[in-house]
Amino acid sequence: IGGSKIAQSNIETGNNVLSTVEGNLDVILDNLNRIRDLTVQASNGVYDENSQKAMSDEVKARLAEIDRIAVSAEFNGLKLLDGTADIATDGLRLQVGANAAENANCIRVDASVFQTMSAEAGLGLDASQIEDKFKDADQAAAYISTVDQAIEDVNTRKATIGAIQNRLDAASASLTTTIENATAAQSTIMDADIAEESAEYTKQQI
Repeated sequence: IGGSKIAQSNIETGNNVLSTVEGNLDVILDNLNRIRDLTVQASNGVYDENSQKAMSDEVKARLAEIDRIAVSAEFNGLKLLDGTADIATDGLRLQVGANAAENANCIRVDASVFQTMSAEAGLGLDASQIEDKFKDADQAAAYISTVDQAIEDVNTRKATIGAIQNRLDAASASLTTTIENATAAQSTIMDADIAEESAEYTKQQI
């Protein structure tokens, strides 16, 4: 019973980690969608040099914000999205059962969820190329597919997180059943029937 309760706590903590990652990915995705909008706008050859520069400046600022999020995202001191923590190569092990058998008591979060989300290294968006691409409508148009690939990467990670959270919820429900049944069994074994024991006590006294 004690082990199962700790496992439930592990699940809650694991869900908190994944929710933290997902929240940061949502903000990164918002920035990517804005970058995509600006790229589509820059692909239209009706803007002068000043307008194109204004768009490229905002894109670079958005990429810088993505880098900031990648570096700052953490949980309990564990870096989640900068690629430096062991989880970026080994994944995250969540103990969701009271016993040792890994298949029955462990859920692993794939390392891909925690690999770097920096603009260049993680998403393939090099800020140094932006100004040159946004000077030309054709080059800006070619950049759309690069941004689309970055958006797909973020969405894939979010889908992986959602699937794992569903597994964790199922594991938590199973543990609740286990705890309730084990507690009931413990009560059956340990709790005395007071009326029956009192009658037996009186009988023995007589």
